[in-house]
Amino acid sequence: MKNTKTFFRGLLSVLFLTVLLLNVTGCIENVSDYTYVSPYGTYTSLFGETYVITETTFNYTSHMEYEGITYDTVKTGTDVAIQYLTTTAGIIYYKDTTENKWAATAYKDITASGISLSNAYKLDGKAYCDTLEEAKQEFTIENGYFALFGEYAKQ
Repeated sequence: MKNTKTFFRGLLSVLFLTVLLLNVTGCIENVSDYTYVSPYGTYTSLFGETYVITETTFNYTSHMEYEGITYDTVKTGTDVAIQYLTTTAGIIYYKDTTENKWAATAYKDITASGISLSNAYKLDGKAYCDTLEEAKQEFTIENGYFALFGEYAKQ
């Protein structure tokens, strides 16, 4: 009788652990199940900045006036590559057509109506890299780039 009780306790323990294991493994997230929100579109800020991002081109224009001085900035790029960091954030790498080198812009908090964007910048940092692989290693949040984000409305 004692052996029968021990057997059933062991069997119940195995069944309990099996059910527990099945429940835990069912909670593990499958990364391929995520749908990433694309940053493609046209975005403008209240300060005269415009981003136009497509699958193949990147365009940034800025027209600002401060104390009677006009500041115009234009960045155009091709060979757009997206590195998704989360479902609503990532880094856009593109080959700058003026420098013929790679640059980057990060995005986060993307919604149907807007996005937060930040051009790669850090004090004493690089503005461009020779290759896409180098740009992916250099232009990261961990390396101190993308500290300041601006808010942009989707057009």
